[in-house]
Amino acid sequence: MAPDRGEIADLVALELGTLTVDECLQRERQRKAGSEPVEITEFVLSTHRRIKAAGRYHPPPRHSRHG
Repeated sequence: MAPDRGEIADLVALELGTLTVDECLQRERQRKAGSEPVEITEFVLSTHRRIKAAGRYHPPPRHSRHG
């Protein structure tokens, strides 16, 4: 099953440091229990834009699987 918009937002928030690993896991537990967590997509997008505009965002290096 493909992740939905909220799950993707959680992963991006985790990468940006907006959510901790524990918060991300708690949100996943809420989804599995049938309760949708608070929507954070717009907050994550605005945070990403602000970080990128400030020049502080540096994507993680890509690692080759060909070693």
